[in-house]
Amino acid sequence: MQGLWGDLNREILGYYWIMSALEGQPWVPFVPSNTDIVREAFRYIGLGRDDVFYDLGCGDGRIAVLAAGEFNVKRAVCVEKNPRLAEKAARRVKEERLEGKVIVLNANMFQVPVTDATVVYLYLLTSVNEMLKAKLDRELGQGAKVLSLDFKVPGWTPYRVLGPGKGWQKTIYIYVKGVSNIVTRHI
Repeated sequence: MQGLWGDLNREILGYYWIMSALEGQPWVPFVPSNTDIVREAFRYIGLGRDDVFYDLGCGDGRIAVLAAGEFNVKRAVCVEKNPRLAEKAARRVKEERLEGKVIVLNANMFQVPVTDATVVYLYLLTSVNEMLKAKLDRELGQGAKVLSLDFKVPGWTPYRVLGPGKGWQKTIYIYVKGVSNIVTRHI
């Protein structure tokens, strides 16, 4: 039976990879985030009740649930393109009784406005972060924070790096809009 589910999961993942490629959109495999390093980053930035939190490519929703449940953010928004993962995230939200605090959107992260976000979480790939950079520059307000697990946002300077800077699920890059995204030129 395990073999059947493994084959089915590979087929589902293959379908979303092909559909993303046909739509000209990036595809990132679902890998659950290490909540220990994310929790450390949340503590460092002082995530709390005044924050509106977005997880772009939220997978099973664990990070948004952490933000809402443990850090009591005003609102958390999970954005997940894969309907099966979005359903899984919605079930998790319901199980944790966070329906009023966590919204799960089965949508393309490039098409969901993040203008009200104070914190955005990414566990994508460097190439996808680069594609999102213009959207984040355009839509985020000054002082909004972007946390990226393992993968940098090319062209931005991290405000802080938590962790060793290398290794799988051990490093969070913290960016601040208005600081990290400013390009300086030396004269």
